[in-house]
Amino acid sequence: EEPNGRHLGQAIALFQRGLELSPALLEAQNNLMELYFQVGYNTEAISLANAILTQSPSDTSTLRLKILTLLRMQRLEEAQTNAQHLTAMDPLNLEFHILEIQIMVSRGNQNQVQDYAKRLAQAHPDDVRFVLLQGIAASVIGDAKSAAALVRPLVARPQADAVYTRVLVRQLDSLELFGEAFTVLQEAAKGTPDHEITQLWIRRLFETNRLPLLIDQTATLDPAAAQ
Repeated sequence: EEPNGRHLGQAIALFQRGLELSPALLEAQNNLMELYFQVGYNTEAISLANAILTQSPSDTSTLRLKILTLLRMQRLEEAQTNAQHLTAMDPLNLEFHILEIQIMVSRGNQNQVQDYAKRLAQAHPDDVRFVLLQGIAASVIGDAKSAAALVRPLVARPQADAVYTRVLVRQLDSLELFGEAFTVLQEAAKGTPDHEITQLWIRRLFETNRLPLLIDQTATLDPAAAQ
């Protein structure tokens, strides 16, 4: 079997050829953007992202990849400007706010992180997403005790969405609150969850050697969730 790098190169050539034939084919542009990002074709990724965003200004996935590429290129001021636009487009997306915090840290502005999270929490009272963001901000400045005090009570509160659940589990793990993370995943896996949550839950069952639960879960698994 050919190396992955060669496969990616062939895929890039295929999408580039498709765009020569049909330059406005948005799906091909998005696929090519993903590939450029994966292989580190930074200049090409930025150029294509700008083209996609001209056609589809509300494409948050492309804008996010553009920001990550700018971060990789250390074009931090541009990354922050674009991140501010991204969070304005989808103000309840927790991962977009975390990306903006990441850029603040990259620019050496750790002192701004807690104020940023606090302002959002005040603007969205009782929204668990922004309580969690305050916990993440505390972790960023090295205050694990405050982070745990903010995050641990969220385990008992209703989960906002799949993005929130994934971030909460990640933050609990980073604080070594593994039992609480297990509880969150167990609750999230009930019903018909996001397929990424299902994958996380199955992996957690395997890692913690919960074989009876793992067998029960995989027996009822929708094949699409395993993709």
